[in-house]
Amino acid sequence: MKNDSQKQVSDDSLTPLAKRFLWVESADKVRLAIYILAGLCAVLFILDFVVHRHAYAPNENTPGFYALTGFLAFSFIVLGAGLLRKLIAKPEDYYAPNAVDAEDYPEEGLNREEFAPDEIVENKPGSGS
Repeated sequence: MKNDSQKQVSDDSLTPLAKRFLWVESADKVRLAIYILAGLCAVLFILDFVVHRHAYAPNENTPGFYALTGFLAFSFIVLGAGLLRKLIAKPEDYYAPNAVDAEDYPEEGLNREEFAPDEIVENKPGSGS
């Protein structure tokens, strides 16, 4: 019996590219992929001590140089993006005076209905409604 994370999806509703990524639905398979990538990184780091490189830049022969450089560059990009977002972010209502969604909608087009508070039905997960 399959649990909720392994739902059957009809083949007609998915594109061919989407079908290739259905394995991501399973937490165990994602965890396995992470372990494989971590193992690959460890093997490449260990090989860095064994493989001879013809270095052109200073410190390029240092074991782990590329791993450290890549991690620092990645960290710089991620932290820099956060700072850049704070620097160039606009307030939520920046475009409000001239935006189409800031215009008032005609009351007759809203189709509002009156109902008593005791008529509210909550759709709780698993309630079947």
